[in-house]
Amino acid sequence: MFCCSHLKEHVQELTEEQISQMSPEELEWHFFKSHDSDKNMKLDGLEIMAAIEHRSEYNYPPDDDERLEYHTGLVDKILSEDDTNNDGMISYIEYVVSRRRVPGT
Repeated sequence: MFCCSHLKEHVQELTEEQISQMSPEELEWHFFKSHDSDKNMKLDGLEIMAAIEHRSEYNYPPDDDERLEYHTGLVDKILSEDDTNNDGMISYIEYVVSRRRVPGT
């Protein structure tokens, strides 16, 4: 689900040992919080895009324009599926609900 080194990159005050001992719910909280750059407890499109770019399992198109179009499409899909109140952002509750719908998370 979440890579310890990826989370450590964003949450410097935590040690790798602390991260490795976290529950899945704690990992999700820290992952969300670490990508909420404006600290409003919501992820906007740019914050979602930044989170996507850090995930290594996505196969990115090699061309920058294609990559931007690909990421924009992913962000649009995430917002259309998970932004249940249609405010253009994913709240932590919306994030948790969406993660529960994904098998293996």
